[in-house]
Amino acid sequence: TSNTYQLSATPTTENRRDTMFYSRYYPRRMTAEQILDAICQVSGISEAFDGQPAGTRAQQLPDTKVASAFLDVFGRPLRRSASCECERIQDPNLGQALELLNGTELHDRVVSDEGLVNRLIQQSVDDRDLVEAMYLGSLSRLPGTREVDAILAGAPADNAKLRRQYYEDLLWALLNGKEFLFNH
Repeated sequence: TSNTYQLSATPTTENRRDTMFYSRYYPRRMTAEQILDAICQVSGISEAFDGQPAGTRAQQLPDTKVASAFLDVFGRPLRRSASCECERIQDPNLGQALELLNGTELHDRVVSDEGLVNRLIQQSVDDRDLVEAMYLGSLSRLPGTREVDAILAGAPADNAKLRRQYYEDLLWALLNGKEFLFNH
């Protein structure tokens, strides 16, 4: 509830150059574990880690010896008991971009029959409610009027297969955006 934690990430003319005194919130990308857990939560499909009980989240892994190419690409620390966050590699790189754009972790969850889009379509949710559910689930906010209008203007109405693919593409785009990947 303090003023410091309620600061906006949008710089003002007064604090645009400030990088030391926390006069605004500085956006930062989520950790590898947070990104994977968030993707799993949005899609409704949990990650299966070898040797771990079903439903184990990336944040709950006992050490970094548990195999996960996604976590390795996104820079989990070399040791679980790292004493400082400096052992984590947070710098974005080409491997991370390729993993999000073409990797199976995200793609398989988005297009799965158990995934969010198909579940909502099976519940006969109309297009506006479908868009709102995807925005709330992935970005924790409702879409703006302009966003809804643009999305609904391009939505195929008569073809169920194309409709599903269209909204899977939308979810993929939401999960690839900075608003999803960064704390802000």
